[in-house]
Amino acid sequence: MVLRQRDRGSDSQGDIAALVGSAALAGYPGRSAVAVRIPDGDVVALLTPGQRVALVATDPQGGRPPEQLADDAAVLAVPR
Repeated sequence: MVLRQRDRGSDSQGDIAALVGSAALAGYPGRSAVAVRIPDGDVVALLTPGQRVALVATDPQGGRPPEQLADDAAVLAVPR
């Protein structure tokens, strides 16, 4: 998982490989890397590459319950 604070457009695997380096992706065979936007910079500050996290989506309007999207996702990169 690649964490981002701003949306910059296309998120193809090529873009992600260019961002984190193909060596970082090679350590996770059979898995895909995706960019995840986390709007809270304080939460992003708690994360470091290599950590394993659960990825939960929430509705900011509170109309739907939280939904777990991934368990044991590897953090590949964090914006600074």
